[in-house]
Amino acid sequence: MVHLKTFGALSVEIDGTPGTGAAQQRKTLALLALLAAAGHRGLSRDKLIAFLWPETDAEHGRGLLKQACYALRRDLHARDLFLGSIQLRLNPAVISSDVESFACALEENDPTRAVSCYAAPFLDGFYLNRGGEFENWAETERARLASQCRAALEVLAAEATRRGEHRVAADWWRRLLALDPMSSHAALGLMTALDDAGESAEALRRGQAYARLVRSDLGADPPPELSEWIEQHRHVAGSGARPSNQPAAGPALAGGFATAGEAAKAPREPDVTAARRSVVAVRRWGAAIGLAALAAAGILLLGSRTDLPTDPNLLAIAPFDVFDPSLQVWREGLVDILSRDLDGAGPLRTVPQTVGLKRWDGRADRVSAESFGRRTGAGLVVFGSARKVRDTVSLRATVLDLVRKTVEPDLEVKGDTADIGDLADSLGIRILRVLGRDRPIGAVRQISIGSRSLPALKAFLYGEQFYRRGRWDSALVYYDQAIAQDSTFALAYRHMHQVLDWHPSSAQAYLPSEEYLRKSVRLNHGLSPKDSMLIASDSFGVAADQATDPDDLIRFSYRSLSTLEEAARRYPGDPEVWYEVGDARFHHNRPHGGDPALALEAFDHAIALDPGFAPAYEHTVELAIRLNRPDLARKYADAYLRLDPADVNAPSIRLAALMLDPERSRAPETARMIDSAPAWVLLEAGMNHLGWWADSGEAGVRLLRALTLRSGTGDDPVSDTLMYDQYLAYELASRGHLHEAYAVDRPLLLDLNASRFSILYDPYLSLSLLGVIPESLAATTFGHAFEPGKAWPMPPYGNARQLRGLPWWLARRDTASLARFALRAEQEARSQTSARGKLRSRYFHLAATAYLALARADSVRALRLFQAIPETLCLEHFECFYAKLTEARLLNALGQARQAGAVLDHWIWRGGGPHLVLGVLEQGRIAEGLGEHQKAIDSYQFVVDVWRHADPELAPYVRQARAGLHALVRRR
Repeated sequence: MVHLKTFGALSVEIDGTPGTGAAQQRKTLALLALLAAAGHRGLSRDKLIAFLWPETDAEHGRGLLKQACYALRRDLHARDLFLGSIQLRLNPAVISSDVESFACALEENDPTRAVSCYAAPFLDGFYLNRGGEFENWAETERARLASQCRAALEVLAAEATRRGEHRVAADWWRRLLALDPMSSHAALGLMTALDDAGESAEALRRGQAYARLVRSDLGADPPPELSEWIEQHRHVAGSGARPSNQPAAGPALAGGFATAGEAAKAPREPDVTAARRSVVAVRRWGAAIGLAALAAAGILLLGSRTDLPTDPNLLAIAPFDVFDPSLQVWREGLVDILSRDLDGAGPLRTVPQTVGLKRWDGRADRVSAESFGRRTGAGLVVFGSARKVRDTVSLRATVLDLVRKTVEPDLEVKGDTADIGDLADSLGIRILRVLGRDRPIGAVRQISIGSRSLPALKAFLYGEQFYRRGRWDSALVYYDQAIAQDSTFALAYRHMHQVLDWHPSSAQAYLPSEEYLRKSVRLNHGLSPKDSMLIASDSFGVAADQATDPDDLIRFSYRSLSTLEEAARRYPGDPEVWYEVGDARFHHNRPHGGDPALALEAFDHAIALDPGFAPAYEHTVELAIRLNRPDLARKYADAYLRLDPADVNAPSIRLAALMLDPERSRAPETARMIDSAPAWVLLEAGMNHLGWWADSGEAGVRLLRALTLRSGTGDDPVSDTLMYDQYLAYELASRGHLHEAYAVDRPLLLDLNASRFSILYDPYLSLSLLGVIPESLAATTFGHAFEPGKAWPMPPYGNARQLRGLPWWLARRDTASLARFALRAEQEARSQTSARGKLRSRYFHLAATAYLALARADSVRALRLFQAIPETLCLEHFECFYAKLTEARLLNALGQARQAGAVLDHWIWRGGGPHLVLGVLEQGRIAEGLGEHQKAIDSYQFVVDVWRHADPELAPYVRQARAGLHALVRRR
């Protein structure tokens, strides 16, 4: 028997004797490793060639692969070593491998056997080309397998703890910590297990050793919960007593590993709510949620799930076997239909379609179904087949109850091929009748996917399959076909709206995106509970857009997000729902959203449940950069690009990934890509994905400089060349190049009647406050707010520059202008007809009144007025950040530093340009005064990095940050 060892050094043996010849050559060993990791699925010959001989053409590569296979058969004395023709795989009757044994042990819920197989990291020290495709694959596999081993060890530790075998649990935690020395979760688990085993002194010693390691290697404090544990046990370790508030069990586990939500949790200040995390926790520890979710994805797909009891009312629908090419769409399509038909019937819940499709492996038989149930935690599994004879189609299903150990086979419906959608619903009713014998299903419901038209249904199902894989141009075509075939198809309208929102370049060929959304809302009836909830959330968003009363706008905006949050509570295992929650958190302003850590947490949930669900990655790079984690951003980008997406955002994320790579960012091919990239790719990568990155190479500036060389003729922001200069000016100002920003954007800055510019990316206020824009020009611009008879423009991207003068007038103690502005805002609040116009005018009136009190040197009253501005007024206003920064400065000056820090922690994410950097500097000063040294260090370091090459006007701020940084580092 031939045996391949992949954990540790890569080698192959024949009956215990090392192989020779091809069995010792790197390319042939790499071939065996690729096929062993692929398991029974195998790999196509084209993929093998791409991994092993990427520099060759297809014909030559096929010849090299053929020679390698021949040499291995010959030197391993194994004629039948390989199986398959197009998909090549290893013959398990001839060759075994440790990686295969590891995977099988996880499949069979045997974590003890799994961890015994894992002797060392996968392919440790083995390489082919130092950075080629094979190395990238090996690195990914190494991380995935290590994650699975860590999760299995946590499962074993948890089981030992539940049995009261604390020393055994400590052994498992100890091995886990050896695999991941920086894991605070493992360290805390080991400390708790040792303490529970009566070895309190050893537990304390382990905790202190871990804290020293973190400070030495990461330059950071250990997580607060670990530091708190050490402090609580420092004085009782010798006596063996347990602190009164310390539980007697180990740390809570979910799925054998810390969930994304748990990884983000950290003790907070008493006046800071759970939804308002400190920037320290976010930057240093909270952002680890992304890494935890990406690492956990492997064990979620292949791991044991022994920690979760089988749910007797959770139903998993397996992809149907199809035996006719014309029925291929129904392999996944029947999962989509039946999952919707059966979800929410009585106590039944269904495994989300995308999760089930990822975790299914095998044919429609009982063995595969039982394994499927274990991997999903489902106590009920439906599997079956679709066959066609002439124009008649037969759908046959089996219901497997893993809890009661019963099988209901051969539930069959037959009919015309044109009626397959109705047949699927009929099959769902038969399944419900079977399940209703043992549970209170109640009356059989008439729920469907929403269309009785076969052409519409097929087009929609094809669209779903393309959408999940990130191929949105194709999804767009099929959703449009579905709507053309059935004008009452609510889900097709909704998903058409979603794709158009992501695919604006195609919008001119279709109706406005909002029109599709409104139609889906009007047609929301007879759908599954989950689909109905998602469209209900949309309906509240539509109602908010149409509201004329500000209170209605606030209420409907809140209900839109809260409905999604409720959907996540009802469907915690559905990646689509978590994606919707993350997208809402990302796009909503405070107080309903706006926290990147919370948005990323939701996207991480979606990715952990289904790493192949492409939409969940779209905002992750930008969010990781906002959290000051470029390393995490690169991991998200790499994971997303490995899906080979074809959506409109893939090119910009691909470019961002290149810029995040220190070596590849300066490579000639990257320069060529930048030179040839369309304007929208440069804009997305430079402004959105990388806009907050404090890198020494100023990647955002580099990409936006290239943008200004493009030509454009359209009226939208992507094709308006006048906008290109403003985007570059904004990025230049953010990096402290104030005078260059003014020079670049001078034509638009001087055009007082300009009708097109982005208020989100306008450097005007920052440049005027920092003295770069001439005072006479700023006074004239802001003075336009007082022109008689001129209505205030209120759309979010309209020319509202004249309304941004409050901080500028404050800096000049211009009480007359502030008073006039407050009066004008009060008048506008009465005359505005739209809810948004009323909200913005109310905000302007309250803010101007607060600024006026401050200009009159009444700090106490000014603070009271700033604090009285309702956060809900900021839902439709982008100027709140500067008011919140002013409020924080007042709080700090009046001795309320902790409250000041909380304000900035909540609102720093709404900052931009030089304002953001000054806000982070203020955050550092407050943190230093409160003794929060790591937070202060992080803040000061950001200011130093982002303004590394700033203009002389900003030098005093950089000196303050550098001095604070040096002083804090010296204290360590």
